[in-house]
Amino acid sequence: MQADAELRASWRARWLAAIREIADLGEQRGAWLNPDADNSHHSFVECMCCYFDDLSLDGEDSYRIRLEEGLLTINEVAAVSPLHAMLLAYSAPAGDDYDHEAILSDPAWWAVAAEAKRTIERLRDLLREPEEVRTLLRPSVEGLRARQNQGTA
Repeated sequence: MQADAELRASWRARWLAAIREIADLGEQRGAWLNPDADNSHHSFVECMCCYFDDLSLDGEDSYRIRLEEGLLTINEVAAVSPLHAMLLAYSAPAGDDYDHEAILSDPAWWAVAAEAKRTIERLRDLLREPEEVRTLLRPSVEGLRARQNQGTA
C-alpha cells in the first residue's frame, strides 16, 4: 500500500510540474533558446515527452485510464481536459519540433500556454495537498536557471 501511495505522489508531482512547464513561456524562452544548455530537458521535444510519454498521456483515453488507476479525480480530469486536447492537436510551425524560435513565436503555442495557466488556476482550487500546490506554482530549478540565463540567450 505504501508503494502505491508513493507511486501516486511521484506521478502527480511529475504531472503538475509538466503542466507548470507548459504554462511558463519565460522558462521556455530562457531554456530552449540558450545555446549553452547541455541538458536535453531544455527543448520543446523534451517538454512534450515529459507530459505525454513519461506520464503515459499519449492517447485520447489516457486520462480515463489514469482516473481508473486512482492517480486523479474526476474533477482534476475535467480541469485538465481542455489543455490535453490542445496539446494533442498542437503541431509546431512547418512541422519542425526543433525550431524553438518558431514555436515560441507561434500564436497557437501561446494559446496552449495560456490554457495551461488556466489549468493551473483550476487545479489550484482542487488540490488538497500543500506540496502539490507548491509543485504546481513554484518554478523548477531548471526554470530559475533559464530565467537567469535569459538575458544571455
